[in-house]
Amino acid sequence: MYKYKFILPSYKLWKYEFELAKREIQALISPDKQLLFTPDGFQIEQVLPIDKNKLKNLCFCRCVIVTIENRSETINTQQAISELSAKIADNAVDFADIQRRLEAETQIPNRKKISTYGVHGLHTYKGKFYPQLVKSLINYSNVEQGSVFLDPFMGCGTAVIESILVGLVGIGIDMNPLAHFISKTRLSCLKLSPEIVEQEYNALVINLEKHLPDGDVISDLNVATVIDLGMRLSLKYEIEDIEYLLSWFPLPVLYKLFQIVQAIECISTPEMRDFFFVSLSDLINHVSQQEPNQLRIRRRSEPIEDAPVCKKFSELVHKNAFRLRAFLSGFTGEKLDSEFFCFSGDIRHAQQIQSPYLEQNNKVDLIITSPPYATALPYIDTDRLSLAFLNILNKRQKPALERALIGSREIRASLKNQLEQEFLDNYNNCPLAQEVKVTIKRIYDLNHNSQVGFRRKNTPSVLYRYFMDMRTAMLQIHRLLKENGVCMIIIGDNFTTAGNAKCEIPISTGRYLRLTAEDIGFQTEEEIPITVSRENVAHFRNTITRNKVLIFKRGLNRK
Repeated sequence: MYKYKFILPSYKLWKYEFELAKREIQALISPDKQLLFTPDGFQIEQVLPIDKNKLKNLCFCRCVIVTIENRSETINTQQAISELSAKIADNAVDFADIQRRLEAETQIPNRKKISTYGVHGLHTYKGKFYPQLVKSLINYSNVEQGSVFLDPFMGCGTAVIESILVGLVGIGIDMNPLAHFISKTRLSCLKLSPEIVEQEYNALVINLEKHLPDGDVISDLNVATVIDLGMRLSLKYEIEDIEYLLSWFPLPVLYKLFQIVQAIECISTPEMRDFFFVSLSDLINHVSQQEPNQLRIRRRSEPIEDAPVCKKFSELVHKNAFRLRAFLSGFTGEKLDSEFFCFSGDIRHAQQIQSPYLEQNNKVDLIITSPPYATALPYIDTDRLSLAFLNILNKRQKPALERALIGSREIRASLKNQLEQEFLDNYNNCPLAQEVKVTIKRIYDLNHNSQVGFRRKNTPSVLYRYFMDMRTAMLQIHRLLKENGVCMIIIGDNFTTAGNAKCEIPISTGRYLRLTAEDIGFQTEEEIPITVSRENVAHFRNTITRNKVLIFKRGLNRK
């Protein structure tokens, strides 16, 4: 008889995390087997052994103690080691110290949950969810290694990263070119050896000293010098691109940024070169004239004349490189050989993306995603300086992309009027659920004849477009899933105001998407309520703290 004792993390779990911990374990055993609760976790006895790799993959367990015939073995979960690696990296003196600490501290429990291990802390991204949630849901789904995983709203790649770490084929799609670059870089770096990370970081330090020997002290600088330097970089700027950057960065700041680019260009490993560029991108808003606490385009009330760019970049890239090096050193097993595919594209037109997993039907086993909300965060506005600096998207291309994003608030007057008329004329035949239509119509009626601002006037057409777009996306998701494939959507509800009386109207996004999915042919398996704390979100203002996980299985296509 095998005895298993599952030890929970030493830090406090949220109520829903404790529930997910039970579900993860339950997925490994027979459904009728009851878990016995203990002060520090759970325990069971059973005749057949549990796959050791699956035990190592558990998320909300620190370790598993396996006992048979009075012989015990402690299996540390990879999650515990990964979180510990970030803590070690942040306190290590040098790279050699990382290895020493990993060998010495593996048995020391973490007292605080860490969600920035490995590459998860590489570049901030607004509205992202945290990796432990995704990993626990993958475990709960109980898909086999080698199964195909898809996140159709990839963002910075959190879900796809966790999918390949547990041995799945990971696929991600996103329309935001910066999100695509961050995700592709994060995923690619997981294939590197710890030695390459160390080697290229040391090379960058030498390069920085060469290009900026006096650090942040700059003198005798003029615009022509900075433009000439920028035109010689691999980023292939046009004159107007540099002029735009000069309008948002003080001259000495832009000069130092360009010199850092030159130092990065000398790195020989492409994955690490991109890693350093992503690190630099994360710094951009903080050393610009953009108001750092605003997501939309807002200039600082007091413009800056300079910034300690070299110091900030050195600190940031040190932290990122040490965390990656520690993670790769602490990761055991061969699961990092899992395939991944990172696409810049639109889930609404997935069949146009050149991949057999997306062009053909019924190729995906599991989908976990957090789609954009109605009136989503202004991702392109928030990222525009990084997009411009990395020359991924120029200011002429930005408006069209922003309008095309699902959940975008950006809408021209002509399109607003067209969508409103389409909604009103086809109200009875509109494929949206009745509850959705009633909510949109109520908002329209309250705003139509009221003296409200343009954003509130736009709300009915924006909501109509959002739910129609999400319906199109859900049709594609249904097409891609295998029979009995599972789709998990992490979503929350929000609200809008309408009319002169500032009437608050709830937007039950979770319920509306569930009705949409069921209408298409999904079968709702369950809803798991989750509470998102401020530690799990990148931006505090207007945080949605009441969320749920909607779990569907693919049924017959009815539409």
